[in-house]
Amino acid sequence: MTHRHNLQVALLRSAQLQCGGHGASLAAAAAAAVARHLRCPLGTNLHSSSSYSTSSGGSSAAAQGSSDASPTQPTSSTTQSSKATSSDGVFQESCKLAGKTWTFETGRLARLAHGSCLVTVGGTSVLSTAVVDPNPQREADGVPLQVEYRERLSAAGKLPSRPDRRERGSSDRELLAGRLVDRALRPLLAPGHLYDTQVWCQVLSADGSIDPEVVAINAASAALLLAGNVPFSHPIGAVRAAERGKHVLINPSVAAGAEPAVSLSLTFAGSMTKATAIEATAKQVSNAAFIKAMRHASTATGPLIRAQLALAAAAGGSSSSRTAGAAAAQILQQQAALPLLWPSQRLQQAVQQLAERPLQQLFSQQQQQQQQGAAAAAAAGPDKGARAAALTRIKNQLLADLRKTGVLPDQHTLLPAAAAAAAGMEAEADALRAFDMLQSRVMRQQLLQGDCRVDGRQPQQLRPISCQAGPLSRCVHGSGLFSRGETQSLATATVGHNRDLGQVETLFSRAGSSSSRLYLHYAFPPFSVGELGKAGQPNRREIGHGNLARSSLLGLMPAEDDFPFSVRVTADTLSSSGSSSMAAVCAGSLALRAAGVPMHGMAAGISVGLVTAMPPQLQGPGAGHECASWQQQQQQQQQQQQGGQAGVPAGGSSSDVAGYSWYVTQGAGTLQQQSASAAAAASTAEDEQQQQKEDALAGDSSSSSDESGSDSSSSSSSSSDDEQPSSSAGGLLRSSYGAALLLTDIQGIEDHHGDMDFKVAGTAQGITAVQLDTKLPGVDLSLLAAALQPAAAARQQLLAAMAAAAGIYEAGLDPEQAPQAGGLQIMKELVPRLIGPQGSTLLDIEEACSASLIVDDTGAVTIYAPTQLQYEHAVAAVEEVEGRGLQAGHIYRVKVLRVVDFGAYVALPNGLPALLHISELSHSKIKEVREVVTEGDELDVLCKGRDAKGFVRLSRKDLLKNPEGGGSGLGAAEAAASAMAAAAAGSGGSRGGSSSSSGSGDRAGGSGVRKGGGHPRALTWQPPRQQQQQQQQQQQQQDE
Repeated sequence: MTHRHNLQVALLRSAQLQCGGHGASLAAAAAAAVARHLRCPLGTNLHSSSSYSTSSGGSSAAAQGSSDASPTQPTSSTTQSSKATSSDGVFQESCKLAGKTWTFETGRLARLAHGSCLVTVGGTSVLSTAVVDPNPQREADGVPLQVEYRERLSAAGKLPSRPDRRERGSSDRELLAGRLVDRALRPLLAPGHLYDTQVWCQVLSADGSIDPEVVAINAASAALLLAGNVPFSHPIGAVRAAERGKHVLINPSVAAGAEPAVSLSLTFAGSMTKATAIEATAKQVSNAAFIKAMRHASTATGPLIRAQLALAAAAGGSSSSRTAGAAAAQILQQQAALPLLWPSQRLQQAVQQLAERPLQQLFSQQQQQQQQGAAAAAAAGPDKGARAAALTRIKNQLLADLRKTGVLPDQHTLLPAAAAAAAGMEAEADALRAFDMLQSRVMRQQLLQGDCRVDGRQPQQLRPISCQAGPLSRCVHGSGLFSRGETQSLATATVGHNRDLGQVETLFSRAGSSSSRLYLHYAFPPFSVGELGKAGQPNRREIGHGNLARSSLLGLMPAEDDFPFSVRVTADTLSSSGSSSMAAVCAGSLALRAAGVPMHGMAAGISVGLVTAMPPQLQGPGAGHECASWQQQQQQQQQQQQGGQAGVPAGGSSSDVAGYSWYVTQGAGTLQQQSASAAAAASTAEDEQQQQKEDALAGDSSSSSDESGSDSSSSSSSSSDDEQPSSSAGGLLRSSYGAALLLTDIQGIEDHHGDMDFKVAGTAQGITAVQLDTKLPGVDLSLLAAALQPAAAARQQLLAAMAAAAGIYEAGLDPEQAPQAGGLQIMKELVPRLIGPQGSTLLDIEEACSASLIVDDTGAVTIYAPTQLQYEHAVAAVEEVEGRGLQAGHIYRVKVLRVVDFGAYVALPNGLPALLHISELSHSKIKEVREVVTEGDELDVLCKGRDAKGFVRLSRKDLLKNPEGGGSGLGAAEAAASAMAAAAAGSGGSRGGSSSSSGSGDRAGGSGVRKGGGHPRALTWQPPRQQQQQQQQQQQQQDE
């Protein structure tokens, strides 16, 4: 009996339970976890009874021991569940979405993890696990969540380039996928959950039918739902939407999503009316197209969420036995596992009394200056350093006052935490957390009351903008400097050959292929925020910001046929006060413009923030501090304008998401989940309407795109009322969390204390990249749609300033110093000659001219040079190598490099070897070439044009006397005239012989010359170097 009791107590650490005031989590999954570890079935009646009451103050029915309700069954035909329960406790649930069957499975793999789920879609399988450390981390800044995403090449049946080495570390793709899973799940964990939580996503197999990172988000959501000790608010679904033409594809294959016809690729994580994470890459799409794809993606999450909920119910067992259910419910009633760590109400009240007024004065300082007429100070605003110093002084004074009043222990007294708690004292970490929460409340209160922002700006006002194109010297291909407020970014652009790019090995890339023609490396050194730090490898944040900035510019790259070069952009953040990634987009666009890359326009990025009246992260126990006067005004406005919503508590709002409703009650100040099982009968009509929308997503892949495209108009019209949230006085919007206000161009403090960071980048024509980060357990889609409008307006202002800066730079640039790209056509037979042995000739030209050359098999040569002069030198070098300077009928002095059996290789005036065939050495027949010439001899030869393969035809005998003729041979003028006539007629005396022998001999001779070492590797002409030497000599003469 004692052993069983200890087991039950240990299982409390894996039971899912919320503390009061934070929104109750799924008691069904908690009871299922307990029953699973006890190896006893849990009745479905318990799962149904654990549904939360629809009343705002209702408690969990599982805690009340009620077991009368019936289980909720999926109603949509798109979710075709098939429960498979075996003796070893394996449970499966499946659903169909866009022609693909999704299977969620638990109980077979990773049994020792607190929560595990294997999701299989076609031939792609991803295993996700969740493990929680029960030891609290009170010093943690936010929820200590760690997400790891791993994919090995073996998942796609591939070997790495070095099979003898293991895949160590994380690739950029793995880090980016892990960041996406993290951003999708982190808002769903209770803010007071200060326990190290690790989610591990492992790609077991991947066939390319779907991107594994999309599957990983769903698997991680299910793993957290099944974990017994994680306060996970609700499951989410993740899909990828791709717009191709007028159709929206849901979860296309990797190959289909990468087609050039795809204008928008959007990864959506959330529910049917809310989003927790969004990442999108587009080709200048409109706001309406983005909203359309977002709403299609949100609708497609319904089957995935219902499948996860059904899996949690299935894992609880289907037996009618109520003994195990009653035991599990009793355990959950008696103790709370992993309680949420929130500052006590006493501590919050003390912090509010001591620090609220100083914070109000600090945050309203700029508005007071504007009211006093200090225009200059108002324009500048309190900088980040001064504000941080003021906050530090307020914090230090607060801690000192709390110690004087006995709320905190004396810092000079070493008092254990247990003794301090027993004495009624609080922890300093809790005091700092309460101080941070108070800052957020004060800032929200002032903004929602209509006051200015902390730096004196209006909600839609941008910070001062300063930009410059080409601030660095011309030895850098292109550079750009962009400043917005105190955020400053310096970018450089370098154009090079695609052979300079490293080979990237991923699941879906070909061996030896490069992943992109555009690379953007973002750097965030510690001095950018006035801190010390060590130099090392880029962290996840830098890689993520660099990928976002690259996605913003990638859709503007010219076609590879027009510009076959690769570009690397480096963006260094010199100072940061928020939105440094969007500053990198602007600086990178200026650098590409200065480098002469023919982009399809300039791109700019802006970040839109959000503050709401009642965010869940501030609604802890006793944390109901809000502006009462504003609440009263808002309630009056709602009653006058809208008269309230039926079925919603006064002052609150609701939104249905995949069978759940979130009710926000201003009086209680809490976010409570409400199960929709009790209201299933009343919402049958709504479910049928939603089912019709989802039926379009349940067909095969081909029909899915057609149905999505055909349904787009009806879907847009049906949801047009929801695209724009209703407004109230003062420009406030209504949301699921009370009144809301959008902020354009947020800075660091607004990002930290706000609810959303919605980054939007694009051109004057449309959007190129979008990323959503939020602290809310889901941002209303209507708010996101509304945020696109101020983002577009701000983008126009930024593009105007950037275009002006680029125009000034280009107007003052010497045409000869301007970058230039172009090309010429040579005979395809001369491509090996231009490339040279092991590419030596091409490398010599690039080094001498500081240019980049790309040669294809057809003879097309594309050239990029930082200046027009270098471009002209490169063109001349190619023409010299081709031999355009050698004219038929002209006599040239050559030097014998090497003697072979069929002739002699001579060095032309341009330094390249050419074959003087044995038949062109003398009129008489010779047995040995050395009878006529040897290495090192210099002789005159006549150019007779080119043969059919483009090789130069040389002759010595045409300049000699013909002994058989009995008289003097052809003179120079006659020989030249004869050679020119032969070249014009396309025939020659020895054309047939020299054609075959020189064609094969020249290639053989090329390797032979390299082996013999007689041919100098460097070219004889060096125009840029000669010019530099002349400039140096002139400079020395001036100095003397």
